[in-house]
Amino acid sequence: MDLNCKTSVGNYMMSMTYQKTPLEIDRAFEGQVRALQSSCRGFDEGEEWEAPRIASAIHILCHDAGRTTSLLTQKGVRNSIDFVTTVMPLNPNNLMVSHDLVGITMGGARNGYFAFLGDGPFLRTVNFNRWWKQEKIAAGPQMSWSLTRKELIASVRNQDGGGHVDAQLSNDAYVKLSRTAHWIYEQDGQPPQNMMGLEHFSVRQIGWELEESLRRASLI
Repeated sequence: MDLNCKTSVGNYMMSMTYQKTPLEIDRAFEGQVRALQSSCRGFDEGEEWEAPRIASAIHILCHDAGRTTSLLTQKGVRNSIDFVTTVMPLNPNNLMVSHDLVGITMGGARNGYFAFLGDGPFLRTVNFNRWWKQEKIAAGPQMSWSLTRKELIASVRNQDGGGHVDAQLSNDAYVKLSRTAHWIYEQDGQPPQNMMGLEHFSVRQIGWELEESLRRASLI
């Protein structure tokens, strides 16, 4: 009798669902924003390995798919606020790789990519769907391949270190962005060096855009 009673209670507990309160959602949102900010600070201090953790926080805040609901959607604000974009419409005739989220620095203390943050040459606001799913944030010569923010964040978060490390990468455009040396630099007679990390600095810039968007909407 007692054993059956415990089994019944156990089964009931396993099948029970719990609806989080608005306060719990707000606390989760605050936690992910703080995680985003902390990882962005670490990245800016030279810890490039923070990029996948930035991508993970962005994913939790923004991504809706199937049974996954973003924190911005759970708060009811994802489609009602303006999102800051620092990307110009890409030129389909460009014969070189396009990466408007990221600049290049040469000849100083360091050579390589950098995120524009708030100092980019182009800034405006768009709705969420355009910011997340439609705008191309990087592309190959003559648009031979391209990536949206959603696609970039998904690849970094799901397969390249954010929440998972897969043996294979499935998005060919992401492979071209992240595993190809698009630029090569030489300095002080040293052998030519491949410039890598474009995907990480792109993620950092998206993190800045998201944080700035939330700040303008008085959500942080």
